[in-house]
Amino acid sequence: MANTMGSVSSISVLAQMAGQYGLATPQSQGATRGGGPVLAYVPTLEALELAINAARGSSLCVVEGFGQPIGGWAAAVEAEDLTSGEPSDPLEPALVEALESLIFYGNNGWGDQFGKQQAQRILARLPREQRDPEFIAGYVMGKGQSAHGAKNLQAIIEKLR
Repeated sequence: MANTMGSVSSISVLAQMAGQYGLATPQSQGATRGGGPVLAYVPTLEALELAINAARGSSLCVVEGFGQPIGGWAAAVEAEDLTSGEPSDPLEPALVEALESLIFYGNNGWGDQFGKQQAQRILARLPREQRDPEFIAGYVMGKGQSAHGAKNLQAIIEKLR
């Protein structure tokens, strides 16, 4: 899984893997068919969502890039860092409680007025340094929210900053 077809062509090993196993992007048709392990190369939120869906019942390896940090997703799914062999650092219990409350009110992707109000209320109680929009977006995606919902939540967080 990559953001675009051209994003792996300059890296020979990725181009070889794409040729052998296939390459899907958010623009691909049928990109969410599962059936085996998935490698997501520097995904956007949309590509990460497709990779998560395609990897259901198998394994998912995500290579983080500069555009979209994936620390929140890694924390949510308790991912292992393959460069160190270590699991993600555990989150503070108060932060986990706030994030789980956010997810509870995100059934409409924080797109309705009630969901937005509840998200603002929960986020306002978090210390400013814990209101990282990219981390929180990745976390809620790791817990099953859509890229669209995660982006809605990012916008809410940005307004609180």
